[in-house]
Amino acid sequence: MRRPRPVTTMETPGRRRARKDDFMPHSSPRIRGFAASAAFLMCAALQPTGVSYGLDAWARQETAVGIPRTPLPTKDEVKTMLATLDDVNYTPSEKYKRKYFKHWVKDPATGCTTRQLVLKRDAMAGKWNPTNCSKEEYVKPDGTRVVPWWFGVYDGKYLKKSDVDIDHVVTLENAWKTGASEWTSQRREQFANDRTASHQLVSVSAPSNRSKSRKAPDEWMPTLPSFRCNYVKMWVTVKSAWNLMVARTERAALVKALDEKTCR
Repeated sequence: MRRPRPVTTMETPGRRRARKDDFMPHSSPRIRGFAASAAFLMCAALQPTGVSYGLDAWARQETAVGIPRTPLPTKDEVKTMLATLDDVNYTPSEKYKRKYFKHWVKDPATGCTTRQLVLKRDAMAGKWNPTNCSKEEYVKPDGTRVVPWWFGVYDGKYLKKSDVDIDHVVTLENAWKTGASEWTSQRREQFANDRTASHQLVSVSAPSNRSKSRKAPDEWMPTLPSFRCNYVKMWVTVKSAWNLMVARTERAALVKALDEKTCR
């Protein structure tokens, strides 16, 4: 029987010098990447999966201070809200700039930023321990620490923290063009950090947030069909709460989505 040819460490044309990594597969970037996400994968494996479960969990979750999520209005209620919103009837004298909306400010009561509070509110494993905002501990009722996960309602993906973006449902640029340019800077800051019942802030996957960008419903809808009705309800609820106007094409897209048979 022929013996295996030994690996040479000499460099020859077309051949590189053998390295330590060649004999240590556990140190390869792929394996290291797997190990880095093992904790999240183990946690996710213990969670029920599927879009229906994710949507139900999103609807049931409580806020960081233990207050149940405010239910979305019915389709008929949303149609009534939409009918009361004025058509866009002016053009802002200045172009939109993101700096006009100061966001992710600190909450005086907790010391947490708006982004941190929304992440904690939307976490789907355990409840946030509010005693240390920066530590971001998530615990079960018995005090056991858990690895949190999030459900991206726009595309139905299960997410770890590094995959999560916080989206302004009504985009800041759309708000600017439909009334916010006339607001004070303080009111624009309140809008950009609104965690109240208007449903303006939501945890989503980074790709879906990039896809949406600054688009209104006539240009973009969630890729998860079963969430589009909720998305439209959220959009109209925000516009109604903040007395923003609606563009003609935007209104047509909202009405069309509300009239779908699957929207209730």
